[in-house]
Amino acid sequence: MAAAAAAAADRPVRGAAESSSSSSRPDDAAAAVIETFPFHTATVEACCRALGCSTTAVRTHGLSTAQATERLERYGPNQLSEKQRVTLWQRLWQQLANVLVIILIIVAIIAIVRALTSTSSQDRITNWIQAALIVLVIV
Repeated sequence: MAAAAAAAADRPVRGAAESSSSSSRPDDAAAAVIETFPFHTATVEACCRALGCSTTAVRTHGLSTAQATERLERYGPNQLSEKQRVTLWQRLWQQLANVLVIILIIVAIIAIVRALTSTSSQDRITNWIQAALIVLVIV
């Protein structure tokens, strides 16, 4: 782990030179550095070099208001993006959009129709029980 952090600290920041030559905006180059640099394995000094700040100034005074505002505009707020929430109808469709479930729904409908149209009370009870069991399996 320490060897990986040392290697990351000595390695030049990817994307800074390439992005600035291929991109017309300096914000794109900075964004490329942020997206490609392995901050989680680098040392504090390497991270500060990649972000363009002084380690002593950041440790003792933090960022100035102007620096914080500029970084907020460049990188956006420091918050996680929210996952898109799945609605009840989407969740229901995901569960029912299966060939086997569709077949069971069709069979349950047929059992209900047979129960409604049967003349014998025994057949009517049997069909209602079949329909209920099939619906129970689906749910």
